[in-house]
Amino acid sequence: MKKILFIGNSYTYYNDMPQQIFAPKAAAAGLAAEVTAVTKGGWTLSKFADPEDEEGKRLRAVVEGQRYDYVVLQEQSCRPVVNPEKFFDGVGELKMLLSGQADQFFLYATWGRKPGNEKLQELGLTNEEMTEQLAAAYDEAGKRFGMPVAHAGKAFAAYRAKNPDAELYDPDGSHPSDKGSEIAAETILATILGQTERE
Repeated sequence: MKKILFIGNSYTYYNDMPQQIFAPKAAAAGLAAEVTAVTKGGWTLSKFADPEDEEGKRLRAVVEGQRYDYVVLQEQSCRPVVNPEKFFDGVGELKMLLSGQADQFFLYATWGRKPGNEKLQELGLTNEEMTEQLAAAYDEAGKRFGMPVAHAGKAFAAYRAKNPDAELYDPDGSHPSDKGSEIAAETILATILGQTERE
């Protein structure tokens, strides 16, 4: 039984992805997993790392006395694009905080907003550009901290290219639909399984 901790925000908890989608898929793939999630809408990794932050305190309470095989980190959906150094700081802070309790860390790279979403206009980016910039920032974080990256954003793009009528987004044009969460879970699982096979 592998113990897996997810830390992130609504892109992680939408559709109860860790418990209701990832865990059953992991079991079906032969990876029995006990999944815990510490999530809060809009939160950054730096906030989770902050001992004075409400969610930082909750994270510490949840992990006290625990040891995890895998920890999956997901940053606030725009921060890697608008402030990558703060993103890198948050990854480093959480790795430092949990290094004695986690065997391996993974990064869960998210996707650009749906075409037409006002955030894209605000950032001056297309969906593709935002996805590419997110992927690049996560790859840099992975390189800096030795963490494999689960590229859910790239998986979204590849799926949409083959299935243009598929709806991977919630009506808000930001969060994942059920199918979007399924793709995210499959991507994270494939990354974990691929890494364990190489060990």
